[in-house]
Amino acid sequence: MTTAAILPDPADEAGCDVLIVEDDVLQAEELAGFLRRSGLAVETRPDGSSGLHRIALARPRVAILDYNLPGLDGAQVAAQIQSVSPRTAVIMVSGRISCPSDETLALLGIDAFRNKPLALAPLRNLVRQLLRTR
Repeated sequence: MTTAAILPDPADEAGCDVLIVEDDVLQAEELAGFLRRSGLAVETRPDGSSGLHRIALARPRVAILDYNLPGLDGAQVAAQIQSVSPRTAVIMVSGRISCPSDETLALLGIDAFRNKPLALAPLRNLVRQLLRTR
């Protein structure tokens, strides 16, 4: 009996422009749909661990992280992105905390912070700006 080699699915390693890590599925899909209509390749993940795993594989150009995620929170994911995908720009979003200091953002490797509810057009403009500069 022979065993067939299990090859990785090429789609698993395909990159994307933006990865949204958000546990509120409706919010994630609303934002993803808006960004897709702008011509961006967008994926979503519902928690910090799966988000970080996908970042390591896909190396998105921008990651949008909710601060309050199950498991690894957004700050923990942001800190780890620096080692697994240092070219990925990070936008942190939260409806529960105010903007951390510039020093804290820099320490965690966060390029920008936005409070929820998110204004979609300004967020899209920020994503485009980060795509041009990173």
